[in-house]
Amino acid sequence: MKSIGYLLIFFLVTIIFGGCNNTSSKDFIAELKPQHSNYKLHLFYVNGSTSNEMKEVQDFIHSNPTILDNTEMNAHDSSDGLKRKLKKIGVETLPMYVLLNKEGIVYTSPFLSEMKSLIKEELEVK
Repeated sequence: MKSIGYLLIFFLVTIIFGGCNNTSSKDFIAELKPQHSNYKLHLFYVNGSTSNEMKEVQDFIHSNPTILDNTEMNAHDSSDGLKRKLKKIGVETLPMYVLLNKEGIVYTSPFLSEMKSLIKEELEVK
């Protein structure tokens, strides 16, 4: 019987803290949303140079006028504070690409190739 009580307390605490953290995750998502286009692609990484990845992303974005006009890009070196925010939106491993539109998160993936395909599909680009 004690274990059921502990389980109920655990769920209650989880619900309370989940509700408290919900606002901050919404604020974080709002910070990540595109400001001047339809989509914004973020690369979150740890301890390292992203010059190869960033070049590939820039080449992709500039490969088509529709993609260029509709997609923003940012890269972020993940500090401990940023990692905590990322966990709140479901990002547990790095590096990770996160694509957002004006409504929120569209897709997350560690693979740029998946993001390229999704952006092309969303923007109806061949």
